[in-house]
Amino acid sequence: MAETDVQKSIFGVIARGLFLAVALALGCLFLHTIKEVILIFLLAMIISIALTPLVNWLALRKIHRGFATVFVLIGLAVLVFGMSAVVAPRLKIEINHLVKNVPRYSTNIKDRALALTADMPSVQAEINDPNLLNRFTPALETGLSKLGGVGVSFVSIVVGLLVLISMVAYMLAFPQPLIRGMLQMVPPQHREKFKEGYIKGADMIVRWVWANAIIGMIDAVLACVALRLIHVQGAYVWGAFTLFAEMVPQLGAYLMAIPPTIVALATDPMQALWVIGFYICLQQLVNHILAPMIRARTMRIHPVSEIFAVLSLTLAFGIVGAVIADPVLGFIKAFYDAFYGKANDSPTLDGDVQDVLHRKLPA
Repeated sequence: MAETDVQKSIFGVIARGLFLAVALALGCLFLHTIKEVILIFLLAMIISIALTPLVNWLALRKIHRGFATVFVLIGLAVLVFGMSAVVAPRLKIEINHLVKNVPRYSTNIKDRALALTADMPSVQAEINDPNLLNRFTPALETGLSKLGGVGVSFVSIVVGLLVLISMVAYMLAFPQPLIRGMLQMVPPQHREKFKEGYIKGADMIVRWVWANAIIGMIDAVLACVALRLIHVQGAYVWGAFTLFAEMVPQLGAYLMAIPPTIVALATDPMQALWVIGFYICLQQLVNHILAPMIRARTMRIHPVSEIFAVLSLTLAFGIVGAVIADPVLGFIKAFYDAFYGKANDSPTLDGDVQDVLHRKLPA
């Protein structure tokens, strides 16, 4: 009889394990299927959290929250379109100039590569191969499709933007039911810690968005001025790209340096070195001086953690995944600190860290 009970218990454990495995597999498959929806929701949540202080400020001045939401969204749209109207004409001229000069740039780069590989006939044969570009095109298309992460047809972009704007508007105009439902899902004994984590995470996002907007503007102006002084073609275009460098933590400035470096290399190798040096100095200036001053309190996230989040979310959601990496990581850190950070802290923790770093075993 006892043996039969043991067998039933073992079979029960196995059955529950199989059921859990199947449920997890189906859950992962479902999440993968709706990843576009998850991306839109995350973007809407980040944008609404960033704009909430403005709506709250208007609501405190006796303006109905719905009207306050409309005013904020219209103001943001006017700001974006106004800046575009000012910058777009100059960008169009420089983009057309760059496009016309692409054959000359490619020929110059090819000639320099041939000069550098004068003692390597096999390499020169590969460079002179007329089908060289065709061999790289499939790999480039595959890489771009993986980088994109989700479909990017014109119709899907328009529909996605409409859905995104609608979600942001509803989140801003009627946040109380969403917050109430979110808090109801948390057991009462953990609700205070959840509130602490959410408030700190939301505060991080607000500071991140507005600080990145300010720092991005400074980066763009510095890039335009520096590249104009170095006489790099398309300085305004590369400055506009640099505007978004801070949206990709740790890697953004280096990624934005690639196009102007290639253009400079086609003109003068020394000019390309100046461009690389400028972007390295810009990244150090932003990371160690501008960002801490403007943010006042940094997110205190390790660069390795940021790079891991950027790469992981880029593979999951494409370019937009890299943009939302910092807010997502900030929320994760805020909730971890609220639930586990204080509980796992101890007076000897700093000493334990040094012991691990120097591989010092206890006596």
